[in-house]
Amino acid sequence: MPTAIVLATLNARDAHVSLALGYRRANPGPLREVSMPCEFVLGATLEEVVEQVLVEQPRIVGLSVYIWNVAPLRRVVALLEDGAPDVVAVLGGPEVSHGGG
Repeated sequence: MPTAIVLATLNARDAHVSLALGYRRANPGPLREVSMPCEFVLGATLEEVVEQVLVEQPRIVGLSVYIWNVAPLRRVVALLEDGAPDVVAVLGGPEVSHGGG
């Protein structure tokens, strides 16, 4: 069964864990059963990140944006738009509006 919502981010290192994804997944009520976290590390091939996210066949991809992952996540959004135009990307986090569009 496809995962309706994938919650993803690019962490600065393997040792770091995104608390935001855990909090988001813990509080969506009935949507918890159709959501899953996917954490990646800066330096990962962005095409592979998108490929791994899309394997879950999400309708929505939520991305947690921080100062260290603004630029690569912009590229992830562009790749999602190109490869899966029906998937809705939702961005959140402290740097979501950093640098404009």
